[in-house]
Amino acid sequence: IDSIKPLVSIIRPQNTSYNLIQSQLNYSVSDTNLQTCWYSTDNGQTNITIICGQNVTGLMSNEGSNTWNVYANDSAGNFNSSKITFFVDSVFPLISFGAGTENNNSIKSQSFMFVNVSAFEINEANISFSLYNNSGLINESIYTDGRRTINWTGLNDGTYRYNISIRDSVNNYNSTETRTITLDTPAPSLGIISPQNISYNNASILMNISSNGNIWFYNGTANESYNAPVYRTFSEGTHTLIAYANDSAGNINFSSVVFFVDSIVPSISFGAGTNANGSVINYNSIFVNVGVIEINFANISFYLYNSTGLINESIYIDGRRIINWIGLNDGTYFYNV
Repeated sequence: IDSIKPLVSIIRPQNTSYNLIQSQLNYSVSDTNLQTCWYSTDNGQTNITIICGQNVTGLMSNEGSNTWNVYANDSAGNFNSSKITFFVDSVFPLISFGAGTENNNSIKSQSFMFVNVSAFEINEANISFSLYNNSGLINESIYTDGRRTINWTGLNDGTYRYNISIRDSVNNYNSTETRTITLDTPAPSLGIISPQNISYNNASILMNISSNGNIWFYNGTANESYNAPVYRTFSEGTHTLIAYANDSAGNINFSSVVFFVDSIVPSISFGAGTNANGSVINYNSIFVNVGVIEINFANISFYLYNSTGLINESIYIDGRRIINWIGLNDGTYFYNV
């Protein structure tokens, strides 16, 4: 008489979650009159006979929930079984940067950093957004609500690094590559050293522009790049030089200067009514008339000398062209204008 059921117990897998495919079924079985053992990896739909007490290898569990059974009976017809349910997630999460995220090594004129990722994981546990600067980790934001974006704001200028990692419920882990972004909000320095806001009496003027950015200027008709000080020839009249500078973050600065060019020497000559050189005249006055060509007239000076030196200098800014020195004593005089 044998009324005792065989003792059957599954040792592995256990009732837990695994991040690897399970390939081995370990169990223990005992009975006085043990006859037959078999197992099933699909909860009894398919049964495979085995030698009692011999573990099973070479199996392949499914992703997700699995139920495995081991059965045994004895020669008296007593039957017993053991069942285990476990979970398998051997697939690592997928994650990559998405639209709106700055490219690696970008330089931006802003005080924020927006990051968007695309991730796929059916058993997601959490996602971590990590931000670093030269001092190390400055922010780590961990979320369990499935979000995929973050916007770090109020950041100072400097170089930052960031990456995003994701974990699933069985601790499978994956992360994006680490990207670097530099924040640079100030506009580059810019100064026009030459020309200055003055009038020049020559057409060839040194252009000297100082900046810590990329420089170009408007030459009157088009933009022109600037690399080093250079002499440029300007036409007569008033000019406005506008210089620009930008940096790799897109910040722009500009400066301008207005200057005047008059490189043409005034034309002057004696005119009608002026005595010829070396004349001897019976007057106590000397009349002088000159013809002048100068569009940017400033002043005209009439000089009268005798043997003792300069006796009269008359300077006018009103455009007059004649003078008459009177009340002169007899003698020899010299004059020019």
